[in-house]
Amino acid sequence: MTNLTIFENADFGKIRTIEINGEPWFVAKDVAQSLGYTWNGVQRIAHVPQEWRGVTSVVTPSGNQEMSILSEQGLYFFLGRSDKSTALPFQKWIAGEVLPQIRKHGGYLTPSKIEEVLLNPDTIIRLATDLKNERQKSATLQEQNSLLEQKEKENTAKIAELQPKAEYTDTILSSQNSVTVTQIAADYKMSAKKLNEILRSQGVQWKVGNQWVLISKYQDSGYTKSATYEYTSNKTGKVTATMSTQWTQKGRLFINTILNKMGIYATVDLSADRQDNNDKQEQLAL
Repeated sequence: MTNLTIFENADFGKIRTIEINGEPWFVAKDVAQSLGYTWNGVQRIAHVPQEWRGVTSVVTPSGNQEMSILSEQGLYFFLGRSDKSTALPFQKWIAGEVLPQIRKHGGYLTPSKIEEVLLNPDTIIRLATDLKNERQKSATLQEQNSLLEQKEKENTAKIAELQPKAEYTDTILSSQNSVTVTQIAADYKMSAKKLNEILRSQGVQWKVGNQWVLISKYQDSGYTKSATYEYTSNKTGKVTATMSTQWTQKGRLFINTILNKMGIYATVDLSADRQDNNDKQEQLAL
């Protein structure tokens, strides 16, 4: 059986607490009613994980009673899922006043505990040990939280970096038509001449006569197709046919991958932190 310690607040009334294995537990009925719930027995806290709730026998003025109780974790779980507007102020009171009093000097200093400390030196040693363990636990949790926060920042930055690329990829995949190198170059704010030269330097294509063609390594990859155009000479009036290379959407993605590896991104990809890179691309296109 366990004795109760009562904490009282003008807004929330009385909250009975008990100590089990050096840890504070809260009478669930008091918590529920302080928030404005009707107490309907253990059903009220049935959603709290089993390891964070329980039943214990406590001493009351009317005798020994079985009471449903919540651990500190169970209390926060219950409050976090409450739809009552009083849940947050109640949590602030518990975290700001009740728990600090319970943990003061590393022990649960009820009047009987104070008397025990005065009469038994071993008790103060145990309390000091508990305080040390509590502080070590707190330091470990803070370190873990810091690592999680850092990981979250890294993930957020990675998502922000990948999002523009995904947007441009979506744009490409939504189109089924082949495009000219001039159209692709415009996506990166450069000239067709500059893009063709980059693709040549990267070992993708070479020039045969007046037409750029893929090297044999890429010819069967579905990146390009040839189109024949007829035009009439303004000088002679003669109709002439000429071959031109067009890029498929698969080839357009291939070019995008190459340029991204070089630090060159499509205009739609450019976020604020890439604006300097955009300016450099404009200079290269001149």
